[in-house]
Amino acid sequence: MRTLFLSLFLLILPINFIFSQDVETLPRDPRIKTGTMANGFKYYLVKSDKMKGFADFYLVQKVGSSLEDSTQKGLTAIIGDMGIRGTRNFPGYTIIHYIDELGMDTERDFQIINGPNNSLYRMANVPVGRGPQVIDSTLLILFNWACSINIDEDDVRNEKLYYKNILVKDMDLSRRTYSAHVRNLFPGSGFDVPHADTMLNRFDSYTSKDIRKYYYKWYRPELQSLVVVGDIDSLSLDTQIKTLFQATPRYLDSIEAVHNYIPYSDGIAVSKVSDKEAVLCDLDIYLKTPPLPSSLRVSAVPFVMDYMNGMMSFLLEDRFKEMASSSKVPIMDISAEYGSFMRLGEMESLHISAKTSAENVDTLLNMITSHLYGIKQYGFSRDEFISARDRYFEHLNYIYDWRIYTTNDTYSKRCIRNFLGSYSLASIEMNKEYMDVVYYEIGLSQFNTFVSSYIRNGDNCTITCSFPENDSLVIPSQEHLKNTFFSAMKNPSLSKNSSLLPESFINEDIKPGTIVAQTKEPITNSVMWTLSNGAVVLYKNTQNEPNKISFNAVAKGGLSLINGNIALSRKYINDIAAVENLGSYSASQVERYMNHRRMSLKKEISLSTSRISGDFASGDMKSFMELVNLHFTASNVDNDVFEHYKKNKKEELKNINNSPEYLFADSLSALLYSRSRFSPSGEENEIDQVNLSSIATFIKQSYSNAANFTFMFVGDADEALLKEYVCKYIASIPGNPNRKDTWRVIPYYLQKRDRWSHITTPMELPRGLYNVTIAGASPYNAEDMAVSTVVSNLIGRRIKWGMLRKGILVDISSDFKKFPEEFMTISLSFVSQKYADEYIDDINDILKDLMSGGVSQEELNMVRSILKSRSSFMEMTQNSFWMDILTNRFIYGKDFYSKQTSILDALTLERVNTSLSDFLKNCSHIVLTMSPQE
Repeated sequence: MRTLFLSLFLLILPINFIFSQDVETLPRDPRIKTGTMANGFKYYLVKSDKMKGFADFYLVQKVGSSLEDSTQKGLTAIIGDMGIRGTRNFPGYTIIHYIDELGMDTERDFQIINGPNNSLYRMANVPVGRGPQVIDSTLLILFNWACSINIDEDDVRNEKLYYKNILVKDMDLSRRTYSAHVRNLFPGSGFDVPHADTMLNRFDSYTSKDIRKYYYKWYRPELQSLVVVGDIDSLSLDTQIKTLFQATPRYLDSIEAVHNYIPYSDGIAVSKVSDKEAVLCDLDIYLKTPPLPSSLRVSAVPFVMDYMNGMMSFLLEDRFKEMASSSKVPIMDISAEYGSFMRLGEMESLHISAKTSAENVDTLLNMITSHLYGIKQYGFSRDEFISARDRYFEHLNYIYDWRIYTTNDTYSKRCIRNFLGSYSLASIEMNKEYMDVVYYEIGLSQFNTFVSSYIRNGDNCTITCSFPENDSLVIPSQEHLKNTFFSAMKNPSLSKNSSLLPESFINEDIKPGTIVAQTKEPITNSVMWTLSNGAVVLYKNTQNEPNKISFNAVAKGGLSLINGNIALSRKYINDIAAVENLGSYSASQVERYMNHRRMSLKKEISLSTSRISGDFASGDMKSFMELVNLHFTASNVDNDVFEHYKKNKKEELKNINNSPEYLFADSLSALLYSRSRFSPSGEENEIDQVNLSSIATFIKQSYSNAANFTFMFVGDADEALLKEYVCKYIASIPGNPNRKDTWRVIPYYLQKRDRWSHITTPMELPRGLYNVTIAGASPYNAEDMAVSTVVSNLIGRRIKWGMLRKGILVDISSDFKKFPEEFMTISLSFVSQKYADEYIDDINDILKDLMSGGVSQEELNMVRSILKSRSSFMEMTQNSFWMDILTNRFIYGKDFYSKQTSILDALTLERVNTSLSDFLKNCSHIVLTMSPQE
C-alpha cells in the first residue's frame, strides 16, 4: 500500500513540478531559532510581534500512553496531574496561583494534553511584558515539569481521589465509546485503554514507587523539547534556556522510546458498541493511509499533501451535506476530514462521520459508501474543483500578505510538528512559492486521481458504530455491516455534482437609503451613523485581525413580545430560524456558501432581544451585506424544510433522556426558573406542538422594522466602502422609527428561595453530578457591576481552592441577568466518582466562612489585578470585547468601559466585604444533584 500510494502521488504531479528540491531538505524559516543541548534537550524560539507583551510556552515530550505496559495504564495522565499539584520549586497549588496572579485564564491558557505517543504542557498568553521575572518563573515551571515533579507517597495518597474524579469527569459518552472501539479493534496493542472501572481500581493499587519508576524511565531530556513564541528577546532567552535545562542529566542507561504504532493491514475492520447513555447512532468510516515517509517530510511534499487532503475533505463534506439536506432518513452532523487515524499515532485516514437513528444506520452506511464510490468512479466536477481551489489559495494569499501578523499558535504548531514528526520548518514565503506552481500544474484530472487513491476496494476501511443500549433495538451484526458496505461499494451512486453557489444573492436593483446623521461616539471612539430608516449603525475600528470584521445587530423585545408558550418557543425558535430560506436560496445553500467563504451569520432570539450576528472578511463585505438584507426582507421557512427538521429532531428526542447530562441540564432549568418547562422532558412528539405558522410569523415580525435595531461592526474595514454598503443594504431595509419595540416584563423569574432537588437515572458509568447556583440581586450599573464582579470572583476562588483540597475540581461561571430582573448568578458544577451529599455541605461551609469572615486585602488585590489584566488582554485581542461594550452602551444604556479601572482601583476592603456579606445573606441557593439509579 505504501508503494502504491507514493506511486500514485508521483503520477499526479506533472514532470515539470518535480523539482530537484522537492526531495531535499528545505531551509528553515529564519524567524525560528533552534538548538540542541549536550543532554539531548531541544528548543525552538520565535520572536513574533503579533501579541505585544505576551508569549506562549510549551513543553513537548515524546512520551505518551502507548509507552505504558499492561500494569501502568493511566500513569502518563497521573504524572500530568501531579505536575499541576506540586513540583520541587512550586509545591502545592503554587503553579495555579501563579497563573491566576498573572491574569491568565486557566481554561483558555493552560493545558496538559496526553496523547498515545506524546504529551504537551502548554502555558499561553503569558504576560512577559510585565518584566523578566515572569519569563524566569515560567521557564522554571517548565523545567520542574520536565524533571522535578513531586512523587512522594503522601502526594500520591492525597491525590488519588482527585485522579478518580477527573477520570470519571473526562470519561464522557464520546470517550467511552471511542475507547471501547479501540479495545475491540486493537486488543493488546498498547492503545487499548481499559474500561473506566478497571482504571479506577488501578489507581488504588499504584504506589509512589510505581509512578517514579515510570517517570524517571521516560521523562528524559532527549525526549523533550521547549517551544517559546511571542514578544521575546531570542538571544537572551537562548542563554537562559541553556543555563537552566542543561542541569537535567542524560541517563547513561538510556532506553529507546519505542512507541506503539498501528500497522497497516489489509481488510475491512468493523467495531460496534452500545452505551446506555447514547442518544443517536454514531457512524464513522475511516479510509486509512500510511504516513508520509520521513525523507519527504522535510521537502515541499507536505505543502502539496496538505493542499490536496484539505481540498478532498472540503469537497467530500460539501457533497455529503447536500446529500443530508435532502435525505429521507435523519442525518445529523455529517463531516469529512483528513488527519490522524483514530488519534492513534502516525497512521492517517480520511474520516467521514455522521449521526442517525439506530434503525437507519444501514441506510446511512449505504448512502455514504455509495456516494464515495460514485465520486471514485465519476470524480468531482471542474466547477467544484475550481471553486475549492480558489478558496484555498485565497486563504493562502491572505496568510502570506499578512504574514507579519502570523499568530503565535501558528508558529508553535510548526515547531511542535517538527519535533514530533520531523516535518520541515520552512517559511510561509517558501510555502507560497511552491504552491503558486501547484495552482497551475495540478488540475482536475490529477486531483480526481489523487482522491480515488484513498477510496480503494475496502481493504483500507475501518467502520465503527455506536448504538444506544435498548432492548427493543435490533443492532446489526458486524458481518451485516460489512456486507452493507461491500454491496454499496458495488453500486456507486451517480450523484449530481454539488450545486453551484451564487456570485450574488440579490440581483435586482435596490434603492439605497441614506445616512442622515454622523457623529463620533466619544466613550468607545466609534463612528455612529443614523440611517434614513431609523436604524443606527456603529463602526469600531480594531486591528486585532487584518481585514476581518465582526457583526452584531440587536433589538429589544425578543420572546417577551410573543403570544403563546414562551418555554416551547424558546426551545425551538432559533432552530427554526436557522433553517429559513433566504430569497430563492435554501438554508443549506446559504450554509455551504458561508463555509466556502469562511463567514458566519445567524439569527438568535432570546428572552429579551432579537439579534443577528456573524463575522466575515472585508473582501466578502458585499455578499455578507446581501445576506443581512435578505434576513430582514426575504426570509421564510417552507413546510418541507420544517418537516425535514422535525424528522431529525424526533429521532434525537426519542432517546434524549438516555443522557444524564441532558436530563440534568433540563431539570436545572426547571428548578432555576418559573415557566421554563412546557412538557415532561424529552417527549418524542413534543416538536409536534410547535406551530410553525405562528413562530415563523413572529420571527418575520421581529426583523420587520430596521429602526428597532442597532447594527454594530467591529474590526478592520474600509470605512468608505462600509458606508456605501450600509446605505445600500441596511438603510434600504424597511423601518419605522415611530414603532420601536422594547421588552415587555413577563413572569419568567429566577427562583428567590432556597431549593434542593435530587434525581436518579441509569448510568453507564456511575458518578455524581452537582450544581449549586447562587443568585442575588445586583443592580446593572458600572459601579455595582464592578463590585459584583469582584465578589463573584472572590467567592469562586475560595470554593475552587477549598474543593480542590478535597479532590474535587469545580467549574465556576458567573452571569448577570438583565431581564426581567437585574440579578447576578454564580454557577458551581462538578462531577465525582461516588455521589456524596457532603460535597454540598463543604461548599455551604465555605460560603458561611466568607459571609462571617470576609476576605483579606491580599485576596482583594489579587482579584483586582486578575480582572484588570484579563480586561486588557481581551481589549487587545478580541473583537467580542468591543461588541459587549457597544451592546451595553447602546442597548442597555450602560457605560462599562470608561471608568472600570478607576472604579476597581477605588474599591476598599470594607466596601467589598460589606457587599460580599450582604450578597450571601440575601442570595438564594438552588441545588441540583444526580446519582446513578440502583
